[in-house]
Amino acid sequence: MSKGRKKGKQVIDVLTSHFLTSPILKKEIASQFAKMKSRNLEASAAAAFLLVVRNHHSEDSSRGVLTLRQVASVAGLPLSSIGKALKQLETPVMDVPSSGSISNIQSLIKTILPQFELFDPFTGEDITRRVVKLAQSVVELYELRTKKSKDPNFVAIAACFVAWQSCCFYQRRYHENAPPESKNKPVKTTTLENFCSLVQFNADKNWHRMIRSYVTQIHNEFGQLLEKMPWINTLKQPIHKAVPKFLHEILEFQGHCLEVLSKEDELRRKLAPPDTPVSIPKKLTLEEEAALNRPELSEKDLPEDEMSNYIRSPKEVAVLTRWMNETKSKSSP
Repeated sequence: MSKGRKKGKQVIDVLTSHFLTSPILKKEIASQFAKMKSRNLEASAAAAFLLVVRNHHSEDSSRGVLTLRQVASVAGLPLSSIGKALKQLETPVMDVPSSGSISNIQSLIKTILPQFELFDPFTGEDITRRVVKLAQSVVELYELRTKKSKDPNFVAIAACFVAWQSCCFYQRRYHENAPPESKNKPVKTTTLENFCSLVQFNADKNWHRMIRSYVTQIHNEFGQLLEKMPWINTLKQPIHKAVPKFLHEILEFQGHCLEVLSKEDELRRKLAPPDTPVSIPKKLTLEEEAALNRPELSEKDLPEDEMSNYIRSPKEVAVLTRWMNETKSKSSP
């Protein structure tokens, strides 16, 4: 065991002894700490203690009222170091490959969003299963519409968010027994930040940006299908509102819409101008082949008088010739 691990274990012993933590929780804290990797293992140990105790609402810790300041005071560690370790611990790590088909969104959601639980804004009943099932249908249709590489984690969260958005609109099949006053009362569509808060998903700005990009892709792809349903009056609503409102209709009539889009693509290909023909060079004659295959001449292959014609102008050749003749006549006896 490393020196840091030993110090972290000592921090856990001090905290569990001071706050009279049960042996079961102490064992879970040790297990949580063993999985953690950090340069400051003492702060990580204190964060593991605080998180486990809060999650289990231990009676020995005043039913989860335990504060970060209390833990820092007993452990003798800075508040900032424990807070940083606690934030890293509460942020889920996504280890699923960055591309591939999503076969079982339910198990994926349990991994990413362990606290996933939603209630109908009209009736107040638990609709977690309905949202997950609807999200599975959203993912299947999205995968049919796009060939881009995707991160299954972000796609799953985006699909759940779109499915939850649709639950904020009145649906006769689900809200037939809802109170009359709630049917006419508009429900404000939730934002991504509110949704993450509802399902207790702690994500930084980068993750929010990635999830929002997939939400936009789903809205755009499903918006194209919605345009092929002329019997639905969207009242010229923007896509990010129209798609959640008519999500059930999009999923119900997706076969019709996909067929229409396929026929339009086929017609567009037929009406497209033909590709520019590729010009094929004519066959060379024997003389042209002989000229191409003829070896290149070097300066050694040319007589001096002929080479002079290539590298000097006619006037320069005349002056040089006259000078050479005069030189020869002077040198001759």
